[in-house]
Amino acid sequence: MMSGGIDSTTVAYIASNNMESAGFNTPLTTISGVFNDLSNCDESRFIDDLAGRADINSIKIPCDDAYPLSDEKKFFNNPNTPYDDLFRILTERVYSTALGRNNRVILSGHFADDLYFKGHYDYLLDLLKYGKFLEFFINSLILIKRDGVIKFTRNPAVRRLFGFYHNIFGNRQPKIPEHIKPNDNVAEMIDKIPDNKIIYSYLNLNSTKLSAYENVNANIMNEEIRFPYRNRRLIEFINSLPAYFLYNHGTRKVILKKALDHRLPESIIKRNDNISLSDLSDKGLVRISEFLSKNSAKQPQLWNKYLSEHTFSENNKPGANNILSYNFLKWCSVSLELWKRRYNYM
Repeated sequence: MMSGGIDSTTVAYIASNNMESAGFNTPLTTISGVFNDLSNCDESRFIDDLAGRADINSIKIPCDDAYPLSDEKKFFNNPNTPYDDLFRILTERVYSTALGRNNRVILSGHFADDLYFKGHYDYLLDLLKYGKFLEFFINSLILIKRDGVIKFTRNPAVRRLFGFYHNIFGNRQPKIPEHIKPNDNVAEMIDKIPDNKIIYSYLNLNSTKLSAYENVNANIMNEEIRFPYRNRRLIEFINSLPAYFLYNHGTRKVILKKALDHRLPESIIKRNDNISLSDLSDKGLVRISEFLSKNSAKQPQLWNKYLSEHTFSENNKPGANNILSYNFLKWCSVSLELWKRRYNYM
């Protein structure tokens, strides 16, 4: 299951090399969703770049129509829970394609971002702790130039820096999450961290739930899905590194990009953006409004029942980076309401 980002392409590149070293005669199969009409969602260029570098059999499946409620009959068919996934159809299309080609094990790049959560928060702090004062000064100037002085003081990395020293001088101790046993060696990792937000990004119950939930979905379609970035040895290794190995000079995933330099295509290594599927979700919200207009005498904007007017006021509209989260709120509200109506849970 491969997009054009560095996380899934890394998994594909390493898996392809391992298969070749193990003497497999067939190349690794990668399955990617592509968008011919929604160009802002499409990563074909990066997928093609990897296919020209690694020994892979790249399969592209058209997904312009894989938006919420594109097929009414496929939604809300589970009486136990409504859908909370805007792009369920896209994922299931990948599973169906893999099953049709008799590929029963799928590798995913999901949860990779959790590994680098520490970088955004602690890189300034670790630059000071390891005596890299010039680098600290350069990184601070980058933030000030990008955000301005006021936003600089509100930056999570700056607030973490002040919070760390506040904890030291205030003799405040970090709290170990309740689901981790006191004698677990993870507790030793937590003791070295000023608060437990970072460790939650690795071992939080929500990520565990999501990975288990996706395992069930894959099994229903006779597939097995694996998440290499959830490997505990990898998590502990990343956590042992200074945070500026993960984020530095405004660049994310520094250590991964340096390790794979001259291995992955340059176009993927030098990417510092994320392709958003917001255009696909927008298309789905239009479809939802049409669906509600046909099936309900109530107003099409059904999310108003669950979300305050302020959430979607003109003064509270999100920037381009947050539009997908903005649409997700709407989708969760509509999904819940339509699911309740279908099974008479009103």
